[in-house]
Amino acid sequence: MCITQFPEREEGSSELAVQEVACSSAGFVAAVSGRYLCVFGAGGEHLHTLSAEGKSAGSAPLQLVTWLDDSTLAAACGHEVTVWSVSQEQYKEVVVFAAIPQVNISLLAASPNGQLLAAACDNGMVQVWDIKQQQDSMQPSMDPILKISEGIEGKIERLSWDCTSKLLAAAAGNDVLVW
Repeated sequence: MCITQFPEREEGSSELAVQEVACSSAGFVAAVSGRYLCVFGAGGEHLHTLSAEGKSAGSAPLQLVTWLDDSTLAAACGHEVTVWSVSQEQYKEVVVFAAIPQVNISLLAASPNGQLLAAACDNGMVQVWDIKQQQDSMQPSMDPILKISEGIEGKIERLSWDCTSKLLAAAAGNDVLVW
């Protein structure tokens, strides 16, 4: 067991406590707090502090984080999702996506193959981006490849991909929807 501590915030800061953590298959741990995302190594050593502020003014605090594969990390800040490539030595911002319309993202779910990222939005819509296609594109688009709202009534509480990355399921109230 190891215990590691999130880097101290400036005195008088209104930053939030750690909101969420995610573990990669390579042993990295990511933790989000306010506007920062920290990446820790398998031994608990602090590797990187990434500023996860959204690209738009007045963006919300960062609250969601997930690994797409062993070295690709996605985090949501308000209506934007930023994707980074992370290694022991360095990190690089790969692409930024935005929910259309601009509504806060409440859940993230990465497909097991690391290609797709689904987001549940506060307006009851699910949006999906093709991460790999955008990483390979010379001019990546912030727009989702799919927006789903049909059949969704109420707030989406859970979002999950099947093991083949072909089916996406959502729980909203008493309903389970599968696409």
